Amino acid sequence: MNKNNFKHSGAFGDLIYSLPMVKHFGGGGFYLHLGQLNWIGQHYYGSAPQEFHQGRLTLQDFDFMKSFMEAQDYISHFEILDASRTEITHNLDRFRPPF
Repeated sequence: MNKNNFKHSGAFGDLIYSLPMVKHFGGGGFYLHLGQLNWIGQHYYGSAPQEFHQGRLTLQDFDFMKSFMEAQDYISHFEILDASRTEITHNLDRFRPPF
């Protein structure tokens, strides 16, 4: 059984673009870190995100994506991140610091 756990906090597009990497590393569990886009914008880019992204990703966004994500044969489960209970092996937000 695959023990990979992937985490992402970005917008839908960032999440979709991360899927080839998830597949490349053999798949596994995928965890969505909700409500991080405002923090990401301030911390990495120095300003609030574009208006469309402000306040995202929400529980409704998670629910919208769930069936799509679980339809990928390399994703064993798609859950909301509880960092106190889940060890993340692949942080898909790590591409941000160089920018």
